[in-house]
Amino acid sequence: MHTKTIGLIAHTGKRGVAELINSIAEEFERFSISILFEKETARVAGKQRGYPVAELGGITDLLVVAGIAPAGIKGADGNQEFFACIRKRSV
Repeated sequence: MHTKTIGLIAHTGKRGVAELINSIAEEFERFSISILFEKETARVAGKQRGYPVAELGGITDLLVVAGIAPAGIKGADGNQEFFACIRKRSV
């Protein structure tokens, strides 16, 4: 069985998100689960490397979304759309 890899995405505009992200990462690391961060999530958490969401989904076993992540597109009425992307990679 291969080591599991978790992708972590957070709503970076929320207060206290850096502490939350780092606490989640530490908990997974306690169980030898690798963590990869989305680009903005990595920046806020003080991590050196982050990945675009589309790439992150392809290289992880599970994506964990902390808070609500704003989508990069506007809705039909010009409103802000939000998303959560969860993908299980087939083995």
